Amino acid sequence: PDALIMPITVMQSDGTGDVATIIKGIDYAAANGADVLSMSIGGYQYSMAEEQALGKAYATAVIVAAAGNDKTDIYRKNPPGRMYPAAFQFVLGVEATKDKQGNLADFSNYDPDGPIVSLYSSEIELNNYELRAPGVNILSTYPQGRYKALQGTSMATPMAAGAISRLLQCKEYDSWELLFGDLIH
Repeated sequence: PDALIMPITVMQSDGTGDVATIIKGIDYAAANGADVLSMSIGGYQYSMAEEQALGKAYATAVIVAAAGNDKTDIYRKNPPGRMYPAAFQFVLGVEATKDKQGNLADFSNYDPDGPIVSLYSSEIELNNYELRAPGVNILSTYPQGRYKALQGTSMATPMAAGAISRLLQCKEYDSWELLFGDLIH
């Protein structure tokens, strides 16, 4: 109820964008006191620059990002199945659910080994998605002052970000890792 929203546009109206603009948005949010970054964007291409910007923002903010809508296993090798930034270990990756029982939506990308353990690892990264949130029939604003029921991990991500914002209003955490533990368990 007491949350302030800092909308930052980093994508064009047609959904296209570039990493440099996304990084500027991340830096702006972090520099202006954002406690939670809600990122309903992502791609399968790894960017070291984006990872570094998010790592810097993580010092002061919880980062929540969409896992993607291609029904893709995070471990898929060819083409890669890791949606960034959701797959980064310090970002809460959000899968979409389709019902009140928390069942994965048919379109949602997913992490088959769950939020805690990751079977996939390499010398530089340990990837996983940590959360599930409602992502089907979500009422959202739409152009020309209308509303529309939408679906996707981009709908689930702000649901998770809003819940995290409320949690931060109610409970103080010594580290984001403790918050992650509360959310995952």
